Amino acid sequence: MIDRFAQAVARLEVDGDWLVEALTQHMRSMPSTDPSLSADDRKLLLADVASSLGMPIDREASAIGRGDLHLKIVRTWLNSVCATLSVDETKTFLQIDDEELVRRVASRHLVPVKLNGQLRFPDWQFDPRNSPMKTIRNLPDIFESLEADGAGWQSDAAFMATPQDSLRAVVATTPYQWLQAGGAVSAVLDLIDGRDTL
Repeated sequence: MIDRFAQAVARLEVDGDWLVEALTQHMRSMPSTDPSLSADDRKLLLADVASSLGMPIDREASAIGRGDLHLKIVRTWLNSVCATLSVDETKTFLQIDDEELVRRVASRHLVPVKLNGQLRFPDWQFDPRNSPMKTIRNLPDIFESLEADGAGWQSDAAFMATPQDSLRAVVATTPYQWLQAGGAVSAVLDLIDGRDTL
């Protein structure tokens, strides 16, 4: 099993040591089955969840028992991590040096997140069509609004990638696509402010 995992990571052609260490830390932080629940309490809880989802309890219990819930959590985390760039990848994409990277971070024209002791840059902030910065327009304003919202970087990344009905050209677009297409930044800021009221 470990050999298959190592082969899969090697095939990705990424920094495998960093990815495995970050994944390991994330999985260690995940709660295991709550030991305070008795077998009867766990069964009642599963019955309640299964009935609310309209599925047979034995199927739900089997799925949870084999680790489906934990797998979904890990997949969500991996999707978020894979939508980030390392410092070197960011400098290469933006064609900048260390000094310019520090300047952009200090001026909030780039915002990193720290994962497993390494700075990573969520990729939704980049726009190759917006030269010379190669980031989406009005990024400091967007970061300020997202930070005030306090949802966290993974929620922010999901928000920027989720189609929003109020950002409509022909069809609902994501905030990222809206900004890339030249849509009003104020429309995205209004949506971020509206997340607080949900």
